[in-house]
Amino acid sequence: MTTEELIKRNTILQRSLTKENASAYEIVLTYVRGSNVSEQATEETLLEIIEHLITGEKCRRFIRARFKTI
Repeated sequence: MTTEELIKRNTILQRSLTKENASAYEIVLTYVRGSNVSEQATEETLLEIIEHLITGEKCRRFIRARFKTI
């Protein structure tokens, strides 16, 4: 993916995060974008992080649906 495509993908995925995870991701996003690495590497890292957050959210929803106690 090009850097521009990564940025668009990250933006789209960010909209699907829970409020709590979106806040945490904003902090990470600011830190990572402020680091001294290429823009391409930055956006690839952010994509990996946001994909992990989304996976975690889905797992948590699955667990809540199964056990209704979490």
